[in-house]
Amino acid sequence: MFFLIQKIVNQGINAEDDFHEKRKIQMSNFLLVFLFALNIPFLFIFTWIIERPVLFWDAFFTIIFVGFGYYLNVRGYRIFLRNLIILGLIFAANNLSFRFGETAGYQHYFLCLLSVPFFLFENKVVIFSYFGLIFLSYLTFDFWFAKTPITPDPELGSLYYFNGIVSVFLFIFIIYNFKYESFKYQQIIDDQVKGLSELSFKLMVQKDEILLNSNKIKEKSQVFENQNKLILDALRLASMVQREALPSFETIFFGIKSGFLLYKPKDIVSGDFYWAKPTPQGNLIVVADCIGHGVPGAMMAVLAANLISQIVEDHGKTFPSDILKELDKRLRRRIKQDPNSELADGMDISVVLVAADKVYFAAASRPIVKIDTSGKVQIVKGTRVQLATWKVDASDFETIEIDANPGDRFYLFTDGATDQLSMKTGKRLGSKSFINEIAQMQHFPLSKQKDELESFFTSWQGSEYQTDDIVILGFEV
Repeated sequence: MFFLIQKIVNQGINAEDDFHEKRKIQMSNFLLVFLFALNIPFLFIFTWIIERPVLFWDAFFTIIFVGFGYYLNVRGYRIFLRNLIILGLIFAANNLSFRFGETAGYQHYFLCLLSVPFFLFENKVVIFSYFGLIFLSYLTFDFWFAKTPITPDPELGSLYYFNGIVSVFLFIFIIYNFKYESFKYQQIIDDQVKGLSELSFKLMVQKDEILLNSNKIKEKSQVFENQNKLILDALRLASMVQREALPSFETIFFGIKSGFLLYKPKDIVSGDFYWAKPTPQGNLIVVADCIGHGVPGAMMAVLAANLISQIVEDHGKTFPSDILKELDKRLRRRIKQDPNSELADGMDISVVLVAADKVYFAAASRPIVKIDTSGKVQIVKGTRVQLATWKVDASDFETIEIDANPGDRFYLFTDGATDQLSMKTGKRLGSKSFINEIAQMQHFPLSKQKDELESFFTSWQGSEYQTDDIVILGFEV
């Protein structure tokens, strides 16, 4: 029975309701249960013991009122139900008190009703309005009964003590409920304070751990920063050494009418390089693209440049195909090239010998572009193999003789120029577009063409990263 009453009292409570709202719902349900439990005996008393049909119907309609109140609670009309309960109780107390006077003791319920608004509402105006209405009802009853006495009814005298006991019980319950509510609310506050204290302690511990980890991260970050600085300083020094090892502008274009050089490493050091050496037969010029870029490419570039110097200066080879054949042999001996080597990719390289009226050209996987004074474009392709790979046959390299009339212009370039991605389309430039761009610049002197190419690449590349090292070399005979 207790669990059934408890279930009824808690009817209508939702998980999102706070403590105070739950207590208001419980008080509303308790008053409905109280009215139901109080009027069920009255139905029996007024039917068989005290034959008063009017009081029977009072009890009957009160039970109907309780059922309607329970329906409102289930449907969620909480505020309407609370107002209906307090108004119904005030009406019942006034009706019974004015009908039977002090004989039945119904006026005792006014004492209990004075405290009910404090448990059903939060708005102070509503609370004191109902409080004033109840108090005014009691004063009106007292004043009216003093002016108009009612003849005592002996049959209802027994109800005086019954209603007195019930009203005292109800008053004690309401006071207990108030104390219990205060205790539970204080307990909730204490639990929340305890929870906040524990959470605060955990946060302090986590804060200390975060600060400790932060200091460790800062220390490691400082170590990485120092190491990074050392690496960058070493790379900048290597870049300076690499640039110093490259031939000067005067050496490259010795005995040549004019020329330009565009050299753009992708990283601090470059895997693309150029080399030049004036010889009795003419000026030798080399443009090469080694494996990769950055540090690995730069190491390969230094090795290749030193080997070319040995081949030309120590062994006197000046014919382009002879230089490539000898360089291929020496590189394969140095890097022990075989099919399973991590250096399975070789080197793209162009070698030209600029003579009086001829340009002798040999290359591995790179072309040379000639544009004569009429604007005619001639693309001369080298051997379709890379240098220093296990698949290459040194006998494949051959020297191509190209006529060179005064005013003819020649261009050598690495694949970094044609592989650059576009900011707008995301596509690579390609050899055809690059050569067309050079052809459209023929009204500019070569010194100006370098600036135009730099501007073109800046516009083409945009916010895209540089794809590869770039070397572009142009000269006019």
